[in-house]
Amino acid sequence: MKKFILLFITLNLFTGLFSFDRTISHSYKADYSLFPESKYKKTYTDKLTGKYDIRYCVQTNLVIPKKEANGYTCEQIIKKLDQMGGLDKECFGVSFIDEKSRERKALFKQAVFNQNEGLLYVKDRAAGGLNFDVAIDTYKNNGNIYAINAIIKKKPDNIFVRGIKKREAEIFVFMQENDETVSVYALVQCSYSPLEHKIIKNLVETSVTLRVVEIQNWFYRMLTGKK
Repeated sequence: MKKFILLFITLNLFTGLFSFDRTISHSYKADYSLFPESKYKKTYTDKLTGKYDIRYCVQTNLVIPKKEANGYTCEQIIKKLDQMGGLDKECFGVSFIDEKSRERKALFKQAVFNQNEGLLYVKDRAAGGLNFDVAIDTYKNNGNIYAINAIIKKKPDNIFVRGIKKREAEIFVFMQENDETVSVYALVQCSYSPLEHKIIKNLVETSVTLRVVEIQNWFYRMLTGKK
């Protein structure tokens, strides 16, 4: 079962107006149909499919003109993953605008990144503390490419997300830049399927989608300097 949504989104975040096209895909199996064309596409799709049985996958791709990338470079951003947690961090961290109050709220309340050891700790708004092993690859030929793969290091403590198993859930971000554009591809996949608990299926899908989109939005704000 697969749902495909093409969203034309214009976001007004009070500090600036910006618009872009975003594609989002949901699937109950491994799906990388939105992965940007690249000589490394097969390398990473093979890596993403070879570790466990994937039963839920949300992916989104965003392309912006290179002339709009007036903030941090991709190379600088991959060293600033600790800035993903907290409204007091750069570009408000991974956060969202509440539809009712129109206030910005943190999705990731805290983030601690040890680049030397490849460890990332995130305190999620709902899931609580999450520990990831992080691998970052950089390629600088035929356009700069940066791949970030964060796989869950241990089973979460929060009872409401205990369906997530150790090393069977991950976040993947693939940034690719050339002379004209910068693309940010973001994906969350896991062995847990929302279909296992149909009562909360829609809630789980909405929650995962929100995180994928807002992770991507943080990279966008960091790249463009727009808040």
